[in-house]
Amino acid sequence: MAIVAAVLKSYHKYHEYNSKRKINWHEQFIDESGFDEELLGISCILIEIENTKYFKGIRKAMNIGWRLKYPNIPLDGCDKLKKTVKIMMSNVKNAISREPFNKTPIKSASRVIRTLKDEFGPNALADPLFNKFVQNIWTMIINCLCSTRIAITYSSDELATAVIYITSGSVGIDLKRDFDVFCVEFSGSDPLRIKDAILEIATMKQRNQFNGAEL
Repeated sequence: MAIVAAVLKSYHKYHEYNSKRKINWHEQFIDESGFDEELLGISCILIEIENTKYFKGIRKAMNIGWRLKYPNIPLDGCDKLKKTVKIMMSNVKNAISREPFNKTPIKSASRVIRTLKDEFGPNALADPLFNKFVQNIWTMIINCLCSTRIAITYSSDELATAVIYITSGSVGIDLKRDFDVFCVEFSGSDPLRIKDAILEIATMKQRNQFNGAEL
């Protein structure tokens, strides 16, 4: 799930960067391929998994998925598509300011959850309420990262802190500290920034842009 979070952040950050340029690099390199968005998504995935143990498995799965959708245009069997992906990966890496892999919102949230689990007691993982709390956090983080605005505006620590605070209230988990202390203690975040993030997430809920997240 940390990989999914990192891919979504890279994808949205690149789109934000590209929207500010006068010349879209897609027009320079791959306007005739017809697969711009799909190949961009593949490139973002490969960037995040290239140094992990999941690379071969995910790469194989992407090839299978591509073959099912485009049986006459193999992803690995087309030199032009392979070259395009390499160009995209290079441009995405150069265009965005990437956080370290261990700074995805999933990783940030995991660190906080470990502390809360210890405070909740030795049977936390067997408690349905605590498990619901954790699962809702993962769901909400991924939903938030589907928003370009949220993905590019808030750091991983800020987003994780906002999501955990919202989810604790909706599920009924006592954080045992007030809002300002929670923000500073767990992520070193400015409470005002976290309030802004909470407002952004609440606004998205009102616009029905979430599927399955409990706020």
